[in-house]
Amino acid sequence: MSIRPVLLLLLACSITVCTSGALAPGREVLRAPTKQVIKNYFATDRTRVSLTCEPERFLVQINFTQPFRGVVHAGHKKGKCKIRGDGSRAYTLRVPLNDCSSTHNDATGSFTNSLTIRLPTPLHSSSEGRTKYKTTSLLS
Repeated sequence: MSIRPVLLLLLACSITVCTSGALAPGREVLRAPTKQVIKNYFATDRTRVSLTCEPERFLVQINFTQPFRGVVHAGHKKGKCKIRGDGSRAYTLRVPLNDCSSTHNDATGSFTNSLTIRLPTPLHSSSEGRTKYKTTSLLS
């Protein structure tokens, strides 16, 4: 069996960076958004993905309808933010905001990363499906 990309999701979180006079000079504190992140989930007939934005990472919950033996990775496929399915149906991927190809947009205060879910497919299958989705935040 080979593994092919099935879903490519773009993860996005907005985090407020606050500077406090009580901290040592140059130290910053990351605070979670005060408003709820909109569209923080994605579902197909085989997969449900939900995203939680934490102060220092993305927390990605992935549930499959069948035992999963594929690969899930954030950022580059050879990076360390990866899960290899062991036949379970539920997985959690923790993606640091400062690693695994996460990027920060200073103008909006948002962090983004991509998530790829690869499902096993028989060798004789030549079709490849790739779909792009985006989770967005309506924070101001």
